[in-house]
Amino acid sequence: MRERDRVLIKNKTTMKNYSKLIKEFYEDVISYYSLDNGTIPIATNERIIEVINEYLESKPLSEIWFDSMDRIYVRRRLEKGYSSSITAV
Repeated sequence: MRERDRVLIKNKTTMKNYSKLIKEFYEDVISYYSLDNGTIPIATNERIIEVINEYLESKPLSEIWFDSMDRIYVRRRLEKGYSSSITAV
């Protein structure tokens, strides 16, 4: 096998499936922070989606790992608007 072919095969096997990662990231973040039934309920689903969109648009997808650190970044952005997304009881 030629070197060029090895490189192409390696690149194909390490390529990320961004559509799947993005979908799973939305689901993960919503399951943590949704006012409806989240583990740490701090925002509406609409606000969570808005902040995730801002985050995904803020840098190249190749620089996003779609992991807990990215989820925490989204949480910090949500917490800035925490008081505005919850009505007093």
